[in-house]
Amino acid sequence: MKRFILSALVIPALALGQSYNIQFEPRANLPEKTIRWVVVRDISAFCQIKTKLSSTTKILACSEYNDTQCIIYTGPLTDMAQVGHEIRHCFEGQWHR
Repeated sequence: MKRFILSALVIPALALGQSYNIQFEPRANLPEKTIRWVVVRDISAFCQIKTKLSSTTKILACSEYNDTQCIIYTGPLTDMAQVGHEIRHCFEGQWHR
């Protein structure tokens, strides 16, 4: 059985005005992975179930990944910051501090 690690793009109420154009240096030797993108109608509720986060937390996207594959979940309306955020998790794992 493959073990998946979940990641979620969480937007706290106080951080909604922040820019998501964050620059970073990718890790060396990023792994090769297959990426699948799935659109979910109620993304916040879906990701709350997947990640087991509090129901008061608004989630805009989430992903699950292992050594060879990654699934990104977004709502019907998303943006490049949300997709890019989750793709970074696919390749670099959990990098939040």
